[in-house]
Amino acid sequence: MSKEPKIAKGSIKSSGGTTFLGSFVVEGVNYVLEGRLSPAVREFESKTVELTYKDLSQLDTENRQPIDGQIGPTDIALNFNNGPKLSGKLEQPAEHGTRIGGLAKWIKIPPNPDPKKPHGLERSSEIKGWHSVQSPIFEG
Repeated sequence: MSKEPKIAKGSIKSSGGTTFLGSFVVEGVNYVLEGRLSPAVREFESKTVELTYKDLSQLDTENRQPIDGQIGPTDIALNFNNGPKLSGKLEQPAEHGTRIGGLAKWIKIPPNPDPKKPHGLERSSEIKGWHSVQSPIFEG
């Protein structure tokens, strides 16, 4: 008997070009998804992305995983070669859809032990630009 898929909620955004960022709360833990796309795409955003996965081990924080999928005209769909899938509605429809490929890496964000002090994300070069993603995990 196979495991039932699990679903986590999040958001994903790109300012255009070949990079994107996403943020998700997976089993109570914050994750950032950093990726590179080919070909370059126009700016896009989805605030209602569902991540479907079977096991936390699929959210590989050590290696970049190959992805493929489509962005637009109204939805985003990304598939990881190791199983997880992302799907959501775009905030602004595009004129047409674009088939993409690329690589993406999950970054697990440790809990902030003192909410009154900065988390330290601003010092991480690994997630440069994280602040451009609109998500509850990065607010207040």
